[in-house]
Amino acid sequence: MSSDEWSRVYDQSTESYYYWNILTYEVSWEEPLHWNAAEAAQRERKAAGLSIGDAPEGLAMLLATRKIQSIFRSRRARKILHSWSHVYDPNTESYYYWNTISYEVAWEPPPGYSIADANKRERDAAGLGIEQLPHGLGLLVATRKLQGAWRRKKARQKSREYNAARAAEGAPEGT
Repeated sequence: MSSDEWSRVYDQSTESYYYWNILTYEVSWEEPLHWNAAEAAQRERKAAGLSIGDAPEGLAMLLATRKIQSIFRSRRARKILHSWSHVYDPNTESYYYWNTISYEVAWEPPPGYSIADANKRERDAAGLGIEQLPHGLGLLVATRKLQGAWRRKKARQKSREYNAARAAEGAPEGT
């Protein structure tokens, strides 16, 4: 068998490469005899410019599969990136980052994280009912609402204490 019939494909579950014959659809974990990675890559680059109908069937299937996998991986990466939110920790007086899907916590912002994007996503989600949101984002929105209510209560309490102290001193309220 000629080495130009083979392509190398990455298998994410085993984190290793296997070899796929674009003519016979045979699969092998062993590198084919006379395998030339540069030639295979060049063949795929040339075929990438063709429409699926113009490429040989096996190569067209490989290119289509790689395109679908690429789209899936980029969407999954965006979903993961967009699942992070920043949360203020009053004990350390700093923000930590919380993943609303995996519940992972980190003190450093994830690569590509944007506070502005996270704030917009939370503002958009705040108008929805909790049952309409993904579980983690729903928890975050509910937590922020509870924290906001608690802070307002504390602020009112401090204001009343301040006004009571001022009144005890004989000063008019609110000055």
